[in-house]
Amino acid sequence: MLLMSTLGSCSPTSKTDCGFIIKGDIVTVTDSLNQEITFDKIPTNVVFLQSSLAEPWLLCEGSIKGICGDFKEYELDSKYGIDESNTVIVGNSAHSPDKAKILACKPDVVFYSPDISTQREVAVGIVEAGYKVCAVKIDNFSDYYRTLSQYSAILTHEEKSHYVIEYGDEVKAKIEAIKIKAKAKQSDAIIFRARSSGYTIFREEADHFALEIFKDLNITNKADITWNAKAFDFSKLLNSNPAYIFYFYMGINTEEAVEKYLDENVRSNPIWEKLSAVKNDRVKILEQKYFHYKPNQNWDKAYEEVYNIVYGE
Repeated sequence: MLLMSTLGSCSPTSKTDCGFIIKGDIVTVTDSLNQEITFDKIPTNVVFLQSSLAEPWLLCEGSIKGICGDFKEYELDSKYGIDESNTVIVGNSAHSPDKAKILACKPDVVFYSPDISTQREVAVGIVEAGYKVCAVKIDNFSDYYRTLSQYSAILTHEEKSHYVIEYGDEVKAKIEAIKIKAKAKQSDAIIFRARSSGYTIFREEADHFALEIFKDLNITNKADITWNAKAFDFSKLLNSNPAYIFYFYMGINTEEAVEKYLDENVRSNPIWEKLSAVKNDRVKILEQKYFHYKPNQNWDKAYEEVYNIVYGE
């Protein structure tokens, strides 16, 4: 237990603030909305309104009282033993939190995503009822590392626990090694998320963390902000003619329905067969668990998958 005030270091190679201060038995974290939340004890009645935000907590062996019903999509049942017999289900999904069920947990803290409107609305009611909330965003590896570090500080009162070393620093080292290999290489691509009734093309880094991975691996995104994100302009697509086309599935067991939609609405266009990526068998499906969901402690594997496809290792 630390007996002095320490400022958490958020990187194994820099002094970037990780947003927490430990002072004796008191831990104060700064959340994703720049709000300070103070913990004077290790929380046990903890509720998560989004399953992806819960995994770093579970990696630090934190206990969970309540979680949204999509935890099985994130394999929290098989990996961490979360199920209906030991955890309160506080909503069918991350988009439908049930305030009454959350308050029934008498939570020490509720972690939520400020990007989801229904969660923001429920968070207001939770605060009004006298309980703590903490906003968490994980949009890239740095966010994940910060979140892991804060959770670890809350649970262990250590500036850098073995959880951060194993699930943060070691992952970071693997990512840096992949980035070093990519320095002398260059390629280009586009990427989209596909569902059974449509798709979304990612045009700028804010759209999806995959584009940050592209940037780190010297892969130019050939889609830009002038593109319609919901429908290909095939003349623009042919003009950009990316070396690779990536996509990943949205939803559980949707592969057949997605492929049917793409056959009817994308591949049926005669320009599709003219694309370099199609001619050279470079239309690739990325792992859903790394790209649709948050990769968390597997962030290096998301980098590795793209690197191996594009640069042939």
